[in-house]
Amino acid sequence: MATVQVTDGSSAVTSSSTNNNNGTIVNAGNTAAGGPITSVIRVDQLADDRGESFGSTVVANDGTGAATTDRVGIAKAVSGGTLAFEANATQWVMKGGNVSTTIGGVANTVLAGGGSDYNGAFSTRSSINAINSTRRLGSGATFNIFAAPSTQITPPFTKGSGAGNAQDYVQADDGSTAASDNAAAPTRSVPGELTYRVGAPNPTTDEYKAKNVYES
Repeated sequence: MATVQVTDGSSAVTSSSTNNNNGTIVNAGNTAAGGPITSVIRVDQLADDRGESFGSTVVANDGTGAATTDRVGIAKAVSGGTLAFEANATQWVMKGGNVSTTIGGVANTVLAGGGSDYNGAFSTRSSINAINSTRRLGSGATFNIFAAPSTQITPPFTKGSGAGNAQDYVQADDGSTAASDNAAAPTRSVPGELTYRVGAPNPTTDEYKAKNVYES
């Protein structure tokens, strides 16, 4: 129990200057009315969070991407939506029958049709998405293990030249001709390809017969 005032550290505590009747004791049993103990809690209540937040929390990543911007957090599914949105029974993220009409709590039909480009009962996707490019890792990147701490997110690391730039795939045979994703662009003459390996160290790729060619 306090014997001096907190405000100056020297004045004596009196009944009129300080309210001492607000103590809390675990398993104190029955306490007298008007006594100094006003709260009695059980042992199991010590672990009660009292509604306060604890543990990990999902936060938005609102950084600009600069070298000094914090990378903590995640991006929203759609810019106008709610982060960590708790959907109700009718706010589907994906469901058949073209009823995916909301994402993150806002109207959005980009997922309507279960993968189709068009919203309609009989719309279908004629092909898979073509992949003709990737992102460069860059050249000339360095990592200094003796770099001093700074405001940079990764102070010892220097990003390579061209890192993150789009890079088209090229044909494996010559290493320069732009590659095309034949699997995503079938034609009547080449409706598809099959790559397989039977004992040989290198796989073999054969084209399916043209659609307008009769079976022999």
